[in-house]
Amino acid sequence: VHLSKLGGLMAGKHAEHDRPILGFPFPRYKAYSMHVFHVPEIFSDEYQFWNPNHDRAILIFSDTVEARLARASIRTLHYALYNKVAERVEIKSGNELLKLLDYGVRNGQKRRYTYSLLDNLLRFSETGNQFFTDKMSKHAIHACAEESVIIDELSVS
Repeated sequence: VHLSKLGGLMAGKHAEHDRPILGFPFPRYKAYSMHVFHVPEIFSDEYQFWNPNHDRAILIFSDTVEARLARASIRTLHYALYNKVAERVEIKSGNELLKLLDYGVRNGQKRRYTYSLLDNLLRFSETGNQFFTDKMSKHAIHACAEESVIIDELSVS
């Protein structure tokens, strides 16, 4: 589990153990990074290459100076989101994962998560309709601007 101050500021999210700084709560954003096994063997045909017809993908992945700058910015956001490990947890069952995610509920509301799956690493965070939350949890940021990934959204039912 990672807690990002930059992500918290952008998303306006607060972790339950935020500490005030100068008398104000300092928001931190939770992102999750999990080592998983046998991904290439199980999902070999599920990897998605970026969509050359999607305007945002072109902006990020084409071979232009602007796209290289966009990828550098995404990598910077990725490292800001994932550079601080707040807690290491060994997940041994699906129920343990659900418990870690508070069964997909925060403040009495069901939550959705955006994820990217690369080889043996699953990264995800809460997503939503709010502008900064949606920007912070985009697949490219979780995937550190990798071009071929498995991406989607998940929720707990």
